[in-house]
Amino acid sequence: MKFFSVIALVCLVGMPTVAAASEPLVLVQQAEVTSNEIEPGRILAVGAGIVVGAVTFMSVFNFPGAGLVGGVTGGLVSDWWYGDRYDYAELERK
Repeated sequence: MKFFSVIALVCLVGMPTVAAASEPLVLVQQAEVTSNEIEPGRILAVGAGIVVGAVTFMSVFNFPGAGLVGGVTGGLVSDWWYGDRYDYAELERK
């Protein structure tokens, strides 16, 4: 009896999805993918930031996740520092 009630429940839940699938599909055209090359110097800078941040946090703070927090912080700071700085406006020369 349990088996038949489970089958009935699956059929009842699955029926609306079959009805919704009969509607016509809308095709969306994908935009062209541009190739983004990562500079090797930037990878080296972010890696060094991760190592320096992890070592600094582990030596200054004494809790179990200090290395992880320091590594993430060092990576984010070094990526921001050596990355593209779009959030700053350049000053015009006089």
